[in-house]
Amino acid sequence: MIYRLKKSPIILNVPVNLRKIYNSKTLRNFFISITPMIDPRLGDYTFDELLIYIKNYMYINTDKKQINQHISKNVKTELFFLNRAVPLIFKNLFLPIAYSTFAEGHYTSGLSNLGKITIPQELYPYIEKFEAYPPPSEGNKIKLVLLSFKNNLYITFGKVTTDSNIERIFFNKLRKMGIPIKIETN
Repeated sequence: MIYRLKKSPIILNVPVNLRKIYNSKTLRNFFISITPMIDPRLGDYTFDELLIYIKNYMYINTDKKQINQHISKNVKTELFFLNRAVPLIFKNLFLPIAYSTFAEGHYTSGLSNLGKITIPQELYPYIEKFEAYPPPSEGNKIKLVLLSFKNNLYITFGKVTTDSNIERIFFNKLRKMGIPIKIETN
């Protein structure tokens, strides 16, 4: 099966939980974002090619050395004297615009994998499932979140559009691959 993608690069914003990498128990947000990209201008991609690329990209870019380099670059930006000299009131005015223009505007979408949800064994009979809803925005009209619980994978789309083509195509591909699915909507 060959996938024909749009002409512009497809870039995902994928947050990486740093708690496990640095053995931290903080409850604060402690993550960085990595951005795997597929450029359809390079040709068609098979499903297997996409899997290999994403697997290798995630393996390389979630290596502790790569993470350290990423954090170091972010800290240097914070310590730059001009960034420190600008009063907070101006940062609060302009940073949301800069984020929208230079960060979120460059991603096609965001994908968060919350992983396997574990709870104390005695609570299992009382909890049917967990749900999480990703926050879409004007810059990323569709976002996804994944989590697993009780041997089920839950995939949730959050969007600010009424068009359901992406979800329909996505779930049809899963069905064609023989993966049993159940769709719930609100």
